Amino acid sequence: MAKAHRNPVPEETFLNYFGMQRPPFGPPADPLEIFDCEQYAFVNERLASTTEHAGSLAVVCGVDGSGKTTLLNRYVANLPEDAAYARFDESCKTGKQFYFEFLKQLGFDEISGTLGEFRNITREFLIYQGTAGHPVAIFVDNAHLVKPSVLEQLRWISATKIKGRRVLSVVLAGNSDLPRIMESPAMRSMKFEHRVDFNIRVYTEFETDAYVWHCLNASGGADVAKFSNDARAMIYRYTGGIPRQINTLCSATLAEACARKNRVIHDKLVRVVADREKMLPHAVPLKSKGRRKTDENYISNIEVELAELAEIAEIVEPVEPVETAEQQSGTRKSVSKKTGEKSKAKSAKAELRKSKALVEKLEKRVEDLQALVSTYVSDLAMLQAQLRAQPEPSDEEQLPHDAILSIEVLKDGECMQVLDINRGQSRVMIGRSEDSELCLCGSVVSRHHALIVPSNDGVFIEDLKSFNGTIVNGTRVTRRAISPGDTIIIGDYELRTKPA
Repeated sequence: MAKAHRNPVPEETFLNYFGMQRPPFGPPADPLEIFDCEQYAFVNERLASTTEHAGSLAVVCGVDGSGKTTLLNRYVANLPEDAAYARFDESCKTGKQFYFEFLKQLGFDEISGTLGEFRNITREFLIYQGTAGHPVAIFVDNAHLVKPSVLEQLRWISATKIKGRRVLSVVLAGNSDLPRIMESPAMRSMKFEHRVDFNIRVYTEFETDAYVWHCLNASGGADVAKFSNDARAMIYRYTGGIPRQINTLCSATLAEACARKNRVIHDKLVRVVADREKMLPHAVPLKSKGRRKTDENYISNIEVELAELAEIAEIVEPVEPVETAEQQSGTRKSVSKKTGEKSKAKSAKAELRKSKALVEKLEKRVEDLQALVSTYVSDLAMLQAQLRAQPEPSDEEQLPHDAILSIEVLKDGECMQVLDINRGQSRVMIGRSEDSELCLCGSVVSRHHALIVPSNDGVFIEDLKSFNGTIVNGTRVTRRAISPGDTIIIGDYELRTKPA
């Protein structure tokens, strides 16, 4: 478990320093504003199907901190006001408390009685709702921690049927222990007409980047707190894409950055905070299967497959028979042994055929990927050629190449260079890539960060969907006209425009 910050920065100071309206990392203020990714849409679709059709069961699994509770909160917040549902978690300890909370959440006031009376009232209510065609749903969070006595009552009321069909739908959310609990003898009788099981995976590296940006943007601090590319990679390395771990690490990192008066966050700071919080690096998967090819011991998957084929081939190679006393005597044992060897050889040949088919499939996949890469390379070369192509206007159309705007490039208050924008230029690329006309070295600057485009209507700056954005006079922009006196922030650089 992560250790608390040794010298925590007061939350008010931390938020004021980064200009945030609320803490960025943690449970969202509004369940409807949580971060969206592709798998969440799939989860919502399955939950909707479960709760809209009586007699359905959904089992949602995921590692601790993967966001199961947050997803349930958002789904429940989207339910219509007249929906009949109840929510439980591990805080419900007894069967009687389960029925009491169930009836209370469904509108029963000042109800009391014995466990048997509660069960009868609940069953009559479910039959009434089922007869009227109104679905009833139960959501159980942290189901792997719920007491067996509560699960037994859930199993009992879920068996309520009308004309042979169940009238209750159930959604169970828990960690990897939940499937084992569902397979226990006590829970096997929960055989619903429709059941779906799915696992909430952790975020990918790309989704981790997007989640960090989403949280900063929702809090109002995305334009102030800037994470370098290396810092974002380090966050994924130490959290493994688990939302709760991301929240813990990023909150502690922002607090430490506030204490150090840093608004640009680098990987070294993330590493220092992670070590202090006793967070260990996760063994994140590589983008390609197996180890990196720079590893001297690297063996590709295809090489492994071929090695396995060679081993199988050795198994089925004919071996010179060694005569034994039993073979010489022609006993049944010899015949049985030969039959067994033939059976093994036949099985090995079948495995060989399957392996060859797998290799052919892999080779075909490799060919398809190579063709796809060739297409991408060709398209990229064409795009670069188009970007670098400079139109050559005729003498009649050629405009005077006089400077119309001057830009001072400053870093840490020191002027690094002065750039003149000429009327005849097609555009000025800004970024850390070497092919940029204005190359700004820095990990918080994107490879192709922004464009400055002169035109007859003035000079415009256009952000190229950079991670940290382009700030003009304190406002994040997508495209905007610039003029003398404007201040442009790109990463940790300040660009001041002046008359030419």
